[in-house]
Amino acid sequence: MMFALFFLGEYVSILLMSCLINILFLGGWLFFFDFNVIINSFIFALKTVLIIYLLIYIRATLPRYRYDQLMSLGWLYFLPLSLAWLFISCTFICLFS
Repeated sequence: MMFALFFLGEYVSILLMSCLINILFLGGWLFFFDFNVIINSFIFALKTVLIIYLLIYIRATLPRYRYDQLMSLGWLYFLPLSLAWLFISCTFICLFS
């Protein structure tokens, strides 16, 4: 039962994350122009299902990293990359605004 509840919580978080990605980045229920409520709900559900499929597909195909590999990846590559991107973005904003 604990195993089932663990996976239920994991898939509920995938569903919630897909809905938030849909609302924040993909326009939510809007397509190209406004339809009625039923078609808007179908468009929202279709976008959410596509994001869920993409997340599960990525999770199933990519290799799983150990905790120490994730820490070294984050500290050695992602942190300097994000700081460099922050510096470049701030430079462009200061120069061209």
